[in-house]
Formats: sequence, structure tokens, C-alpha cells
Amino acid sequence: MTMLLLLLLLMMMMVMMLMIMMTLLLMMLMIMMTLLLLLLLLLMMMMVIMMLVCCSSVYSGHHSLLIPPSEVEQNPALWLTTVSQYRGL
Repeated sequence: MTMLLLLLLLMMMMVMMLMIMMTLLLMMLMIMMTLLLLLLLLLMMMMVIMMLVCCSSVYSGHHSLLIPPSEVEQNPALWLTTVSQYRGL
């Protein structure tokens, strides 16, 4: 009889430990999801800022010239020529 009670107690402890582990895993998952959502929000804010910077000159009536980074990497003098041609405007 005593052995049966000990086995029952051991099983209950194992179930409780399993429940605690599952709770901790769920908490970690929630934290990771929250961090992921914050990262996505930051990326969206950066995209909005980039769009505002790129489009602000167009909306204010100024000219805008966009050069792809790959072009600047292939021909660094292109950037200097463009800046001197348009006087940095």
C-alpha cells in the first residue's frame, strides 16, 4: 500500500513538473512573439520614414534624383559627378 502511494505521489510530481515546463515554454513563446512584433513595427516605421524622405522633395516642388546602390558600387565616380552636376541639391 505504501509503495502504491509513493508511486502516485511521484506521478503527481511529474505531472506538476510537466505543467510548469509547459507554462515556461508558453511564456518564452509569448516573449519571442512580442519581440518579433516589435521588430516588424520598427521595420514598418523605417519604411515610412524612408518613403517620407524620398517623396518630400517631390511634394515640395523640388527635383529628386535616386541612384541605386548597385550603380554607385559599380561606378563610384557617378555619385561625385551627379553631386557636382546638380550642386548637391
